[in-house]
Amino acid sequence: MYEVWIDDVTISGVSTGSVEPVPTVPVTFNMEDSYGDGWNGASITITTDGGFSQTVTLGSGSEGTQIVNIPAGSQVTLTWNTGSYDYECSCDVVMDGVVIYSFDAPSAGESYTFDTPASDTPVDPTPVDPDQPVEI
Repeated sequence: MYEVWIDDVTISGVSTGSVEPVPTVPVTFNMEDSYGDGWNGASITITTDGGFSQTVTLGSGSEGTQIVNIPAGSQVTLTWNTGSYDYECSCDVVMDGVVIYSFDAPSAGESYTFDTPASDTPVDPTPVDPDQPVEI
């Protein structure tokens, strides 16, 4: 996710003032598929108590990494969404260089909840793929 910094915007003669950047915490999803054909429709949904929501999946191949910038100071829930051949799937969830949870042949609806640390300064997002859609 990219944050947008807007100093002062005027729309139809009404000033909206300044919009502050939202501090984020990068969380890395190291995904694997033992057969090598991706997760076959399975995914992990990431939601926060502040309304943030995003889904990660391994579309093809035996491994892939995706970094998701999650709002700082949030309670985060990760939920496994079943696909075909879930027993082939695994994912290590990493924050600050530490594996905080591992999905390994997960069952439908398996979930994990954790908190991101609060932050006073924004963290620059690091996209995995420059062609990845940008959320604004």
